Amino acid sequence: MEYRNPNELKPHPISVKLYGDNHIADIIESIREFGILTPLTITSDNKIISGHRRWRSALTLELDTVPVEIKTYENELSEKRGILEFNRQREKTFSQKMNEAKLLKEIVAEENRTKQENKPRNERGQFTHDTDISTVGKTNDFVGRQVDIGGRDTYSKAERIWGKAQEGDFEALELVNKLDSKEITINKAYTDIFDKAHVSHNTGENEWYTPSIYIDAAREVMGTIDLDPASSGIANKTVMATTHYSIQDDGRKMEWKGNVWLNPPYAQPLISQFCDLLIKNYKDDKVQQACVLVNNATETNFYQNMLFFCNAVCFIKGRIKFIDKQGRESGTPLQGQTVLYFGSNRDKFAQYFGKFGVVLYAR
Repeated sequence: MEYRNPNELKPHPISVKLYGDNHIADIIESIREFGILTPLTITSDNKIISGHRRWRSALTLELDTVPVEIKTYENELSEKRGILEFNRQREKTFSQKMNEAKLLKEIVAEENRTKQENKPRNERGQFTHDTDISTVGKTNDFVGRQVDIGGRDTYSKAERIWGKAQEGDFEALELVNKLDSKEITINKAYTDIFDKAHVSHNTGENEWYTPSIYIDAAREVMGTIDLDPASSGIANKTVMATTHYSIQDDGRKMEWKGNVWLNPPYAQPLISQFCDLLIKNYKDDKVQQACVLVNNATETNFYQNMLFFCNAVCFIKGRIKFIDKQGRESGTPLQGQTVLYFGSNRDKFAQYFGKFGVVLYAR
């Protein structure tokens, strides 16, 4: 064991990405009274593999030194393996486990590629024996057990839930939040998303509805709301669109025209399909104006496509408290929301939506 000045140490980017930068209030007092009882694990170039909270506490308490153990690795791949091994016994959230699983699958794939390249071949360049190093099922079973999620079936379910959440699906994001806090199991979350009698395809069939203040602002900007293509009878009591399409109508197959309010279904591929249809009908002059309420998924293709054609966008401060069927403010998503405006009244849009957040002109 050695001692280092905490100011010389730095977080390992992979560890921070996997496990976040958790709060330290619960251990500062312990370290103040008893000191750091377990050494930090670091690389030879002072990157912290394990012990980020102890290190941050040491900086806060202005300690002169911290105990460390130095680990050396042959290459970058073995260093990634080391980070996973050092953190296997710590308490982790579902999200941290899935981030860990993603890295582990990358490691397995890289190891398998190396094995594949080193396999003997005959004179024709063909492998001389079976080349099936791993299958998806075997990999999922291995990864799931390594990150303490479960075997192949449970991990495969977790991966599907996680995938929908990464796409910005509202329901999946809510369930991941509950999985992180251990309110539900993976099987329950999977059933809630994939084994329902029906799939919530639009705002009307979801549990949550848009608060009227945003609808009223959209109506002031556009003058009227002629169409809500992803709605229901219940939702339209607030939207009051002249025409609305329900899940049974399937707005993707119907005519779009006039001034449109759109809060698309957040599951893929539906969200992309509805947003792309809005752009198509706007470019064809069938839609004169539109207000689109979506998560601020600026990294996605469908969102970038809308940014290219819209005239203004409002980045809503905080998170919208959506309304449940009993009229209660209950559904707060994990992401922030934006309203994108298509049309010639962008100054009016800034006037009415500026009270909700920063408005930027797109074109």
